[in-house]
Amino acid sequence: MSYSFSSPRKLFVQFAALILISACGLFAVTIPAGTGTLTYTQTKTTTSEKCFVNGRWITANLITYRDSAFSYKDASGTVTTLGGTDFYIIDGCPNGETGGASVALTSSMLDVIFDTTTYVNGVVTGFRPHGYINPKFVILGVTYAPPGPLSYVNYLNSTTVSSTTDAKNTFSSTYQSSFKTNVGVNIKGWSAGVSSTTTTNYTQSSYTSSSVTVSKTTSLSDQTPGPADPYVGLNHDYDVIWVWLNPVQLFALNEDTNYNIKSVEWDGYGFSTLDQPNMEVYPVYVGWLNGDIPMTADQLKPLQRAWAAVETWPSGQGPALTSVDYLAIVQADPYWQCTPHPTACPTTVDGTRYTQTLNQNLVYLQAPVGGQPLTQNYTDTYTQISTQGQGASYGFAQTFAWETSFGFSKFGLTFGSTLSQSNEVKWTNEWNHSLTNTNTQTSTASITGPPCVVLGATCNPVYTKSTEFDLYEDNLYGTFMLFPMN
Repeated sequence: MSYSFSSPRKLFVQFAALILISACGLFAVTIPAGTGTLTYTQTKTTTSEKCFVNGRWITANLITYRDSAFSYKDASGTVTTLGGTDFYIIDGCPNGETGGASVALTSSMLDVIFDTTTYVNGVVTGFRPHGYINPKFVILGVTYAPPGPLSYVNYLNSTTVSSTTDAKNTFSSTYQSSFKTNVGVNIKGWSAGVSSTTTTNYTQSSYTSSSVTVSKTTSLSDQTPGPADPYVGLNHDYDVIWVWLNPVQLFALNEDTNYNIKSVEWDGYGFSTLDQPNMEVYPVYVGWLNGDIPMTADQLKPLQRAWAAVETWPSGQGPALTSVDYLAIVQADPYWQCTPHPTACPTTVDGTRYTQTLNQNLVYLQAPVGGQPLTQNYTDTYTQISTQGQGASYGFAQTFAWETSFGFSKFGLTFGSTLSQSNEVKWTNEWNHSLTNTNTQTSTASITGPPCVVLGATCNPVYTKSTEFDLYEDNLYGTFMLFPMN
């Protein structure tokens, strides 16, 4: 925070100030800080200044106290070095301004709020312990398979493919009303409390006081093809749920000088570099999750998250995704039961979850005898989400871990007292806030019908499924879904 003057002498400072250093001093200062102490170095500088008073210039003293080299010693004797500076200014001119600023003195796990606005040696007004937890996964999106092996939907030029998560229900009711987010754009890599790398594939933002949106960048292309069998039409077993497997969630606790927690702040996401030096976002097929398609050992391996075994997990829990996690993930797609249980497949489109686009219908037409299948390429424009669609949400819970070498002994014990359920994160995927205004971003769909294998004078097999589809956008994840018209 900067300090500014508004007295009449400012005119002179702007044009003809002559300031001479006349005295300087260096002091060590220690003040109370909760049950501990704050120690710092204070440099006092006295300068002469010119003041314009009653039509003439006079000389006065301007005294500046600069505070630096801060350290905090807690009641156990542990010393934490803090970054930051502060000041206090005494302006000797008549009507001159006197005071300082309130600043956050920072370290990797603790900030100390230091205020010199009214007192030259300052006062500690609060603490901000901060750290992060390690959930197993975050759902970043659902992409829906079109019909046919030669068809696809590509999301290259769109940052509206994203996931908005509200996490306030993770905390007890005491902290939900004061819960807020403070999010930077970049998603950084973390290990042992230190950030070292930054991803270029995803960014984050906050649209409400309690939610964070993770968005794909336009340089990252996600292309979802249809099933290999061209005659089955839509097969939602080949829908893809994009699962982030190495997330961390950063939090800060705002405390008074008695260490009472006043509010919880979510500082967005990072990723764990215990896994790899970037975000691990893994495409998981719905058929894998509902048991309709078996996974190979290599396909399963990333979901076992063996790298996270070094983290500290609650009793009976571990890093691998379980059947409970699979069920939570797969239900992000309302059509997850369509293939193994057709009677459970929705027969109408949920108008809250999905918004019908203004694009024309898409045709999936079998080639005539002796002909080739028709291909239609669409550039699909996102449609402004309806008021009804702004009620869309999907919620679930999961356990989280701590890095063994970081966080729990200091931040974790205090953080645990804020939770509504021990070692559990409660997620609510909300409607995509990027779609609340008219959106010019686009994605590409290419639909190629089934071939005609001629047997005698007819096609064999004959495609008997729907030939026309309406195009909807998923209000949660900003992706397109086809629904049969006939």
